[in-house]
Amino acid sequence: MQRPLGPAWPELRLRRFAAGAERAACRAWMTRQLAAWLRVDAAGLRLARGPGGKPHLPDHPDLQFNLSHSGGWAALAIGRGAPVGVDLETRLLPPERALALARRYFSAAEQAWLAAAPDSQRAWRFRCLWSRREAWGKALGEGLSAAMARPAPPAHCLASWQNASFSLSVCRLDIAG
Repeated sequence: MQRPLGPAWPELRLRRFAAGAERAACRAWMTRQLAAWLRVDAAGLRLARGPGGKPHLPDHPDLQFNLSHSGGWAALAIGRGAPVGVDLETRLLPPERALALARRYFSAAEQAWLAAAPDSQRAWRFRCLWSRREAWGKALGEGLSAAMARPAPPAHCLASWQNASFSLSVCRLDIAG
């Protein structure tokens, strides 16, 4: 599945994988997708990691991409120019655990939005907030701990979706507010 968000947003691709060798299968799928996007042979792509661990292609410095996988699903954001991040979350936490993590990592406004939800909605809201923060942190190239230590991510650079299977967020840092 490919999901266009508009001309400024990265291209978003989703795929379902069988349980088991998810990590290796996702990496191979990502490499094939990047090669197709660049119209090059996948065998010639050289992946490297930046200081925060974010992967990049040294031979294609303008290409920005990010991969996330969870529970047999994978999401890949691909774009040019501005850094991108994507996060896919399939796990729903018990409401008490969600509130405890929110107190530790989320802003006061995020905590209030989460606390105001009925128990039946709290796990969904937490998963959405977590996914947005993680996509933002990955776009920044700082990793999860740095993203969780910052104030709430700016809404203008994020797009999110939820369904029964997952929460998905994508971030592009140069989207104006």
